[in-house]
Amino acid sequence: MTSRLLKSAIVTIPTIFLSTNVFSAEEEKKETSIEPIDFTTYRAIDTPVNYSYIALNLGKDDYDNFDPSVTTAGLRGQVLLNERYIFKMGYETSLLDKDNAGNDLSYQSSVFGMGIGLRQAIFKTTDIEFDAHVLYNWRDNDQTNKSEQELGYKVGAYINQGIGDSFEGTLGVNYVSEYSQESFNFLLSGTQYITEYVGLGLDGKLSNRSSSTFTGDLLYVGVHLRLAFY
Repeated sequence: MTSRLLKSAIVTIPTIFLSTNVFSAEEEKKETSIEPIDFTTYRAIDTPVNYSYIALNLGKDDYDNFDPSVTTAGLRGQVLLNERYIFKMGYETSLLDKDNAGNDLSYQSSVFGMGIGLRQAIFKTTDIEFDAHVLYNWRDNDQTNKSEQELGYKVGAYINQGIGDSFEGTLGVNYVSEYSQESFNFLLSGTQYITEYVGLGLDGKLSNRSSSTFTGDLLYVGVHLRLAFY
């Protein structure tokens, strides 16, 4: 009888000890494990920012050598074709009602662009993106009854960063050639999604323009509304 009890104790004690250690290890793993960021609420696929949306933007252009601010409005959209390629299209117009001397003026400059983007994930929350656009530009001046049209192009590189599950930002540079003028632009924007499909944000652009541009460099500040679709 004594030997049976001794054998039972020898088998039972290590079993209890091992079970306790396994349970403790599982608890420790639960406490120390970090859950991956879940983008499923505000993201079409597992990307750090939304790539499929329609956006309305409104802002002001301030030029170095031109006193009146120029009102700029635009409508653009893009769609993620697959996990890497993005189709983009947009229209933007700038309106000016005063010249540098304060006289009434009716001047409008517009551009329509179409292009393709390529995204590459570098971290869970960070993408790099490259794009290229063909631009069609036209300008109308009612004072001189003069209209100009010209083709141009734009190429750019950007870092897209997701923060949490509903905020995203973009920092980038692009080069634009239009109206026989060149500009090198630094871009910064941020968007906060207030619902799954609606985002509000701010845009900024600092443009270093070629010396042939009489208005000089410009600073753009504006707001945008994004409507995402999946």
